[in-house]
Amino acid sequence: DLTANRRAGVDPHLGEPTTGLPGTTGRHLTSVLGTSLAAPHITHSAALALEAASTILDEPASANAVRALLGACTVLPPCPQEWLLDPEGDESWEKLRLVGYGTVDADLVEHSRRNSTVLLAEDVVAEDNWHVYSVKVPPAFLSGKGRRGIVVSLAYDPPVRSSRKDYLARTMWLEVLKGISGDQIAAFRGRQTPGAAEHGPSLPQKNQLGLRPSKRDLVWSTLQVRRLEWQKAPQLTKVD
Repeated sequence: DLTANRRAGVDPHLGEPTTGLPGTTGRHLTSVLGTSLAAPHITHSAALALEAASTILDEPASANAVRALLGACTVLPPCPQEWLLDPEGDESWEKLRLVGYGTVDADLVEHSRRNSTVLLAEDVVAEDNWHVYSVKVPPAFLSGKGRRGIVVSLAYDPPVRSSRKDYLARTMWLEVLKGISGDQIAAFRGRQTPGAAEHGPSLPQKNQLGLRPSKRDLVWSTLQVRRLEWQKAPQLTKVD
């Protein structure tokens, strides 16, 4: 990507440190980027993810489980925030073009930490269906000071179809909800007319966490990583 290469020259955090030709760059060390440099790193991390996911699931993990785990263990590089936001302060496609979902943290792929835990699940969902996972939030997450956040990752294979158009027409997405029970979710979804889910959620906005990038930006991707961060303890309604 020409834009990414140009910006890597401004901020070396976006590239891979390597030796340079003094006659070209004026420096003995420089920073470059590209898939040739990224491939060894992600291959190593994928091997770690395969072992970790297989241990968690107690069976050989699928490629999608590995992809989802790698996506959940990404961190954004320390580049200037204005590179990642549009004039309204929202993340845009420019961020996805520049840094994607971030850099994989290989240590987090292998082990959960005291204040950072990874939950992994693998399932099969039939077409035109949805699946609800209930996740208990630890009390420490809802109290005290300091930054905290949530990262969710979805990886899937669309059913194979005879035409590329039919293949691409199969999409999935994820939502993170608060203050609503599984029965209430089923009631809202049950009132949808067939195909309504393709045009957006019918669940109340107050129950949805505003993860970024938006669902709209990622709906066509078979790997979706979305995140939300709080600067202090969040107010999440308890559900009995």
